[in-house]
Amino acid sequence: MPIKAHLSIKGSITQTVRATLRRKRSRASSAIANAWQQAVMRSSISARAKHRYSKAIVPYHGMRVGATVRDRIAILLEEGWKPFDMKPGLLAGRFSRVVPLRIQGQTKFRTVSRNSPPSSWQHPGYRGAGVVPEVRAMVGRIVKEALKR
Repeated sequence: MPIKAHLSIKGSITQTVRATLRRKRSRASSAIANAWQQAVMRSSISARAKHRYSKAIVPYHGMRVGATVRDRIAILLEEGWKPFDMKPGLLAGRFSRVVPLRIQGQTKFRTVSRNSPPSSWQHPGYRGAGVVPEVRAMVGRIVKEALKR
């Protein structure tokens, strides 16, 4: 007949183990969030976008280990967006509008109207910063280092 063993930890030892695990999970989550923020800062997006994206990265708390982004714009900066027609938004119920544009350091004015060709106000889209795969590749090492401390 096999021997069954049962080990239970009670009282203050249980609380100590839980607190230690919680601290290590928190440390690992913070390290992942920091690595993610550093990857954003190394990316090729604008300084303003880097600031908005990195501020939105928050570590998980509680039982989960990791980090998340809590901002719709930051998610768009990571994932990018497809090309789209800007004309409906620029007109917004008007027949025409003059739009100032900064082109090579100069301000130029263009007119958009309902008669403008469909492709004349096409936004090219944005491929996204794409830093998540870089951070995902580092997560195992980051967690191991956090658990050693």
